[in-house]
Amino acid sequence: MVHVGAEKTLTTQLMFDEALNAEVLATEPYAQRTGRDTFNDGDSSYRPSMLLKVTRARDGYVGCIVLNADPDHDGT
Repeated sequence: MVHVGAEKTLTTQLMFDEALNAEVLATEPYAQRTGRDTFNDGDSSYRPSMLLKVTRARDGYVGCIVLNADPDHDGT
């Protein structure tokens, strides 16, 4: 969520490719948890445009995305 002043101007989600999800969830500490119940194709919010592109960096990943919040709610 993005707030401008006391007003919420943007609520969104970011998604990761399922191959990356599987790779990360197979490592600790995530591997200790079982029973994942939501996958991209079963998430009603999922849109391909929500996929965050990442690259490997050392022992993790780096991603970048620009989100646009309209504080005036006028679409400009």
